[in-house]
Amino acid sequence: MIRSANWWIRWSNLAIVGVVALCLNGCGGGTTGSGGGVVQLSGSLTSTQGAPLVGVSVQASTVQPIYSMASVSGSRDVTDLNGAFTVSVKVMDAELVQLAFSGSGISSSYVVPSLPQGTSIVKVELDYNHETSNVEDKTIEYEDENGNPVHDSSAGSGGKDGEVVNEN
Repeated sequence: MIRSANWWIRWSNLAIVGVVALCLNGCGGGTTGSGGGVVQLSGSLTSTQGAPLVGVSVQASTVQPIYSMASVSGSRDVTDLNGAFTVSVKVMDAELVQLAFSGSGISSSYVVPSLPQGTSIVKVELDYNHETSNVEDKTIEYEDENGNPVHDSSAGSGGKDGEVVNEN
């Protein structure tokens, strides 16, 4: 009786170790976008009338799509006289990139559409609508680390693909 109990304990412990190993093996793996690297986002922020928005703080972060919570903070920049900014953030598996805008009467954010595989650079032209307090994309381009265009059928371009979050 004691001998069969020891056999059961050994096999159940071995099974538990096997299940844990399989679970750990399933974590990680393929990434959306940059292959787990840093993504640089450069662009401009203007009003819907085309005037550059100067002195607006831009903060890059990643967002877990399931939880819609920012998880990793990236760099911060302030828009210049042309409304231009450049920020970067490390992107991991299945994360989206969020740009948070604050200052000069603005408090809003913009979630970049899913990054095509191989994306290292995102170039965006964004409009801030003072009436709705939303940031919307006019154009968005994805490039690899060498500046070559990256295309993906699941990623859109310009206009309506970016999820807009109003934080007012």
